[in-house]
Amino acid sequence: MVKKHFFMKVTSVTLAAAMLCGCGGKTDSSVDTANSGETTEETEEVQETVKVSDTANADKAPDEGASGVADQAKDDTKSEDEPVSDDFNYESFYKPVLDEILNTMIAGVDSDHPTSYVPSGLLERIMYDPDNNVLQTVGYRIDDVSGDGFAELLIVDNGDDDDTSSNSLIYGIYTRKDGDINMTIDGWARSSHSWIGDNRFGYLGSGGTDATYFGIYHLSKDGTQSEWEDFYFTDGDSGDIKYYTNKEGAAEIDLSEEADPDTANKFWAYLDAQKAPQLEITLFDNYNNYDIDEEYIPSKISDQITYFTLSGDPSGELNADLDGNGDPKHIEVKCTQDDAYYFNTLTLSFDGKDYDLPKIDEAYAFIMDGFKCFWFRPGGDKQYLYAQYLTDSDYRAMVVYSFDGDKFELVDYLDGAILFTKYNDNGDPETIYPTDLDEFLVCKTDYILGTQGYTQKCKLGNKGLPEPLEEYRYYLGPREPYIAATKDITCYYFEDDDAAKGEPDTIKKGDMVTPYRSDGSTYLDLKVEGASGIYRILIKEGETGRMELNSSEGTEDSLLLDDCFTGQVYAG
Repeated sequence: MVKKHFFMKVTSVTLAAAMLCGCGGKTDSSVDTANSGETTEETEEVQETVKVSDTANADKAPDEGASGVADQAKDDTKSEDEPVSDDFNYESFYKPVLDEILNTMIAGVDSDHPTSYVPSGLLERIMYDPDNNVLQTVGYRIDDVSGDGFAELLIVDNGDDDDTSSNSLIYGIYTRKDGDINMTIDGWARSSHSWIGDNRFGYLGSGGTDATYFGIYHLSKDGTQSEWEDFYFTDGDSGDIKYYTNKEGAAEIDLSEEADPDTANKFWAYLDAQKAPQLEITLFDNYNNYDIDEEYIPSKISDQITYFTLSGDPSGELNADLDGNGDPKHIEVKCTQDDAYYFNTLTLSFDGKDYDLPKIDEAYAFIMDGFKCFWFRPGGDKQYLYAQYLTDSDYRAMVVYSFDGDKFELVDYLDGAILFTKYNDNGDPETIYPTDLDEFLVCKTDYILGTQGYTQKCKLGNKGLPEPLEEYRYYLGPREPYIAATKDITCYYFEDDDAAKGEPDTIKKGDMVTPYRSDGSTYLDLKVEGASGIYRILIKEGETGRMELNSSEGTEDSLLLDDCFTGQVYAG
């Protein structure tokens, strides 16, 4: 690529487990299951061989990595929530879960909109369901399955009409803990849970060729933990597959006893034989008591900004409030594409007229991902369309058009920038949509010390492009130091962000540093591992166009930043 673009890969939602074999609750795993079809006599025998433990003896939570049971604590701490009245509105209490699930079902899985409550298995179903009938098979049930007087929320998949013989698949179970929503169970394809009746659940998981987990559990009295009646797992690290069992729900040999393979397989047969009528549920197709999240559908974010998505389908239609007057316009979208799904022409039709958007010359737009659009209304004669798209290298970029009521004109590309993004404390990207044209975040890239993405506070300028409100560019993750000084480097030390003047100091050879902020041309602020405050080095563009130190004092040999530090990475 000739042009340097902001290198943030476009990814789907990262699921809780790697889907290596797609093992689910109704699918055989790698463990020998030849005995899973035992006769009734063998099932009765296993009831004697495999004793189901008493609830009082099963008070510890499963290992999250093995069984996918979320937010467990291995102690006896109980919630201090008050008893609920007879008229307690459970649907209102669980509304954040129900709304987020429905929004995700409608809009699809989007890495720009990370979810808080949607179970991992449901995300898988939404992403990979070829028939897109999730609204017609997945629903919810509010029922006190723990027996403490407070009803849990169960997210349930009953499958298609022809699948009524199977147990209900449980994607997630939620309850109340300290007044908040607590996700007790989070299931996915390789860590699946099923309803087996009598407020009991079957579990089947897989961690690879030699690792299989299966068992039966019920919820603790307060619904915040799983209490295991029996739990089995296999381990093949020694070369031979061995079976282990415990009542902890943890795939840990130190907490387990070695089990006889025949006994384990008979328990598997017993678990497989626990058929129960499917749970009666309310399908999400019939759940209407919700408020659609404005970020998911065409909507007015503020009086100045409307957000909408042009679908990856080459043609379609939508409604969007382009004028900000509360009266959405009906927009028809027409697009032509080549064999590689790059768009050739894009036309928006509204108010009885066709408007062509000028072709992007230097960047190819991958139409299958669609265009995420922000319609800016700053007042005056022109409005602006900011359209985020996918490039031919699977990176997102932004193009800006102006609209004068008669035609669209190309203003500029933002050098492959992703707008309205920041990184959280974990170094993960978060989308922050603008609400005020006088102050919003812009994300771009510089190449001072490797390829660095940064955010900068901006306003909408007179020409329709972002205009910085401050000189600081704050760099985006990672938070851990990864670049090392190759020599002693003279610098200035600032005690904190608000310090007006720095004191002379030195970054020592071998110090690990992380880029913190810059003005893009005259200084670069670094964080040094093990030290507080900010270390500022003065920089300039050298004769060769590469960045270098602006002072040779105390520095030997080359002043090029690439020679003063090691570990920096230049993408592209």
